[in-house]
Amino acid sequence: MNTKIRLVAIATLLTALAGSARAEGFIRPSLLFVSPTMSGASTATGFGIAAGGRFGAKAAHELSLEGAWVSWDESATYAGYHVSGTLRYQPLLVTYRYYFGAPESPARFYVSPTAGFACTTAEVNAIGSDVNLSVSDSTWSAAYGAGAGVAIRLAPKVDLDLGYRYLHVKGSSVTISGATVTLDDANAHILYAGVSFRF
Repeated sequence: MNTKIRLVAIATLLTALAGSARAEGFIRPSLLFVSPTMSGASTATGFGIAAGGRFGAKAAHELSLEGAWVSWDESATYAGYHVSGTLRYQPLLVTYRYYFGAPESPARFYVSPTAGFACTTAEVNAIGSDVNLSVSDSTWSAAYGAGAGVAIRLAPKVDLDLGYRYLHVKGSSVTISGATVTLDDANAHILYAGVSFRF
C-alpha cells in the first residue's frame, strides 16, 4: 500500500470514528492567500476544501481531511537564457482543531496542527536564441504545519472561518528533460477565508 493510499485510509478511519462519537459533519471551501518564504517566489492565491466532523461534549474537537491547490511563479536569467518556472502544490492533509468556548458562542477561537503529504509539480520554461522548451514533472513529499483562527457564527449551521497557517513541505527531486532537479524545502505563510456548512 503506497503512502497516498495509507493517508486516505487513516483519514477515512479517523473521520468515521469521529462520526461514531456523534460528530456534527461539515464541509468547508476556502480561499487561500499564500506568501512563500523562498527567494524570488511570487505570492499566490489558491483554493481549498475540507470535510470532516466536530465531536466531544462541547463540540471542541474537529477532525478533517483537507485538499488544496496553489501555485507560484519564479523567474531568472542564466547565461542569456530566460528561465521561468511554476511550482504547483496540492497538499492532502489530516487536520485537527481544538475550539475554545461554548458551541453557541458567536465566535470561537481555535488552534490547529496539520500533517500529510503534498504533490509538488515543477514546470520549467527556458527561452533563448537556440532553445525554447517547456517541461514538467511531479513528486510527493511530507507536509506539516500549524495554525490558528476564529469561526464566526453567521447562521445556526453556517460559520465564517478566518485564520492563519504556517505550512512546511519537505524538499524532493523531480526529473526535467532528463536532468534531476532538487527542490528545496518550501515554507509558506497562508491566510485563509472560508465558510463552514455544518450538518
